[in-house]
Amino acid sequence: MKVRLGDLPADRVELLKRIARERGWGEGTLFLAEPHRWLAVVGLLCLGIGLASAWCLRSGALEWSRPADAALPWIGLLGLAYGPLALLEYGRILRAELKPFLLLTPFNLVRCRGSHRPLDLYRLPEARAFQRVEEYHGVKWTGQAYTFNFEEGKPIKFVLRQAKDIEVAERTLALARAAGRGEPLPDLPIRRAGDLGPGFSRPEPRPGGLEKVFDPASETWLVVLGFLCLAFIPYAIFR
Repeated sequence: MKVRLGDLPADRVELLKRIARERGWGEGTLFLAEPHRWLAVVGLLCLGIGLASAWCLRSGALEWSRPADAALPWIGLLGLAYGPLALLEYGRILRAELKPFLLLTPFNLVRCRGSHRPLDLYRLPEARAFQRVEEYHGVKWTGQAYTFNFEEGKPIKFVLRQAKDIEVAERTLALARAAGRGEPLPDLPIRRAGDLGPGFSRPEPRPGGLEKVFDPASETWLVVLGFLCLAFIPYAIFR
């Protein structure tokens, strides 16, 4: 479920901060930093496209075909809207108490997109489905993908490409299966900490439309971009 950091007990917040600082908490924890640098790259690219489109329209310096001339204002508007939004989000991530990460323990799966955003915080025993798949691009191995499906929210997927990360993940999942069978676990720091959140927290309501608009990683922006592309395909063909 989604929960805001401020709605967790103070000891759980401090524990998450400690795990993030130490990039894990010993055996039984898989910690993956997710710096979201794509926001800076895409933000700068979109802002540049938006400014270039605005300059071309204002100056009339270039001759465009009619389909491109019709599409240019929309492309420029999208770039000028999304570019600053993505850069602002990246700035918020850099200033956040908790930087984006994914954490797997024998009890929980946590995805943090920055402490200013709600956490995805789930109990592993509540997973409805789990898949482990070897991924390939052609004949080249690209990683081992793990996908968890829960009652609420979208599936959480991550791909591991380093042998040491895969080994840690497999050990953590083996501990999770042992805990699910009621077997005693080794005396590990993460075992003593136990459940990191659910049951002690207030679920975050589903994000509204305005909140999705101000989230550059939301599906709203994917829909807008996809609709814009689809809308101009027939125009470009038949004009």
